[in-house]
Amino acid sequence: MASIRHDWYLREWLDTLGCTVTQLRERTDWTHRIASQLVNRKLRWNRDHLSQAALALHLDPWELLMHPADAMELRQLRNQVLRAAESRQDYKATPPDTSGLRKFGN
Repeated sequence: MASIRHDWYLREWLDTLGCTVTQLRERTDWTHRIASQLVNRKLRWNRDHLSQAALALHLDPWELLMHPADAMELRQLRNQVLRAAESRQDYKATPPDTSGLRKFGN
């Protein structure tokens, strides 16, 4: 039987953030058993697990699906792009044109 591929990086994020399994458990509604199994990749995560872990660790859910180093690089890149855009003389934050859209419920 092929092993299950667990494609999230909860353990790596805990290590990066200096957070323990006990602290994670206290910030979620997980039992000790569930938290330990999720961290040690013995239990397959679901959307609720992903959302709760992201909230507890102050991350975007998609970041848990990436190694912390990769997610941090994306954060840095995004911040560089935003800083560059803001520093341009002609930069103006303009809302998108929504004149052609119908209002919800109409």
